Amino acid sequence: MAFLAVILSAILLSQWFSGANAADVCDVSVDVPKTAPFGEKFKVTFTYANPDTSISSFIYAPKRSGASNTKVFTLEIKCDEDVKKVPIRVDMGPTKTLRSNEGWKNCLNEVREVQCVKESSGKHDPHFTTFSGERYDYHGECDLVMLKNPSYNNGTGLDVHIRTKIENFYSYIRTAIVRIGQETFEVTGAPGNQYWLNSRPGVEFPARISGHAIGYRRIDENQHRYNIILGQGNGEHIEISTYKHFVGVSVKQGTFETFSGSLGLLGSFKTGKKVARDGVTIIADTNEFGQEWQVLPSDPQLFRNIEGPQYPEMCLLPTITFMEGRNLRADVISPEEAHAACSRVNPVDYDICVFDVIATNDVGIAGAY
Repeated sequence: MAFLAVILSAILLSQWFSGANAADVCDVSVDVPKTAPFGEKFKVTFTYANPDTSISSFIYAPKRSGASNTKVFTLEIKCDEDVKKVPIRVDMGPTKTLRSNEGWKNCLNEVREVQCVKESSGKHDPHFTTFSGERYDYHGECDLVMLKNPSYNNGTGLDVHIRTKIENFYSYIRTAIVRIGQETFEVTGAPGNQYWLNSRPGVEFPARISGHAIGYRRIDENQHRYNIILGQGNGEHIEISTYKHFVGVSVKQGTFETFSGSLGLLGSFKTGKKVARDGVTIIADTNEFGQEWQVLPSDPQLFRNIEGPQYPEMCLLPTITFMEGRNLRADVISPEEAHAACSRVNPVDYDICVFDVIATNDVGIAGAY
């Protein structure tokens, strides 16, 4: 891993107070987050106990002038590695002169590490977001490998499979199942928002799968969420959500330690590219990529029962178009109604929210975003 050093050197000008030399007092604290989104900037914040302390310069960082009477200074750094290493050095200056290089006293000299976390998901009808943020749709009906990582937790292994079903001109995720080690947790949206731990119904929460806690939250009568906690308690988890008969699966705060080497419909964790099973070939066509990740006999067979196309039968694709499906309905939601229903969702989800409302003819699905 490349070591991209960000050297932050704050030179503090001194003052006399209480008969002591301010240069002898390390009055600086530095706040660096433990995690930050990959590809985005995080903040390193310097806080000075003495508000009259000045900053004369930063080395290998944007210079700042006129810092007198500034108690807090924040620098933004891009999270562009699996683990971003941030060397921090703070020196305190001498009392009598601003130009002398003599008498500098080191205040802080350490390296902080920031986990650059990634997120990905597959949900609703279904829309997939890879680890790089690339979005695509795949409407095939079959059992699919959403994520596979045999090396997870020192070889314990982590698999996420989904079962999709065609409805009119689109498909949706009907069931999702997570395997960690030899244990499984399966969720289906309909009928009745059902779930099974190791193929047994009637789970009481909180529960555990191979030692990993499973949390449950009821949003309302149509929405439910299950979180499988991963990592070291830093917020990393897999979320399975349901809205009526729709199921979604999301990786939240994914780290290099947990997902390094993982492949599947969510793409390569390292690059986010839509990579084939050989770990090398990049597949641009979404239908070809979806078919590539149909569950094979060589994959673990996780679901409790067999439904829909099973290899060597190929995944089924819808046989009617969007407009043909709309024309089959007696009552349809207008584009204006769909836009209004999605007006409060995150802007990055706005377009797919509008599509889902129109495709499902259900304004309530906007609340699942």
